[in-house]
Amino acid sequence: KTFSDLEKAYIVTALGKIGDPSALKTIDWVLSRKWTLARRSAMIAMGQILPQTDAATQLTYVQKLKAVMKRDSDQTSRNFGLISLGRIAGKADCSDKVRDECVRILKDQFKQGGKTTERPFAALALGLAGFGSDKDKDLRYDLAQPIRGELQKLKGDKVALGAQAIALGMLGDTGKPTVDLLIKMLKDRGLDKKLRGSAAVALGLIN
Repeated sequence: KTFSDLEKAYIVTALGKIGDPSALKTIDWVLSRKWTLARRSAMIAMGQILPQTDAATQLTYVQKLKAVMKRDSDQTSRNFGLISLGRIAGKADCSDKVRDECVRILKDQFKQGGKTTERPFAALALGLAGFGSDKDKDLRYDLAQPIRGELQKLKGDKVALGAQAIALGMLGDTGKPTVDLLIKMLKDRGLDKKLRGSAAVALGLIN
């Protein structure tokens, strides 16, 4: 039987949920095919399976993910790849080398922000990279700086700005500059209501 793109996507999703590292080669192969839906599922599966592997394997596939995201024409696939990098880096037992590489890629994507959805997904992925990382508060604050710097301009797509606010909340950045910015956004009745809501959620995550 020849499976449709959608059916292949379901199969890949199942492999990701199982989380068996032996499926990595298959997932990697799917990323090289022209099956859009299956590739999207493969991007997500990478973030589910790689945390179950050793640091060397993680580093190898993080580089592969980076290469795939660079050449993939489907923005949704690339966005899902960013989230997977955040999930990998956010695991408590992630090695410093792997985390540093994931964070470097995410920071680069956040700065470039070529597409409307690229910056918010990179911001949320950075939030995942530092979310709940109590052992390294310096890392979380370091991740927050570029996001806060962009958010404080309050320019651009409202969805992107909201994602950046949520990312700051996920990072638990209790620093005065971040808290003051979020409170200012919350109080500004001239701002979009959903954006003010995102600021409120971010403050709730921080506290």
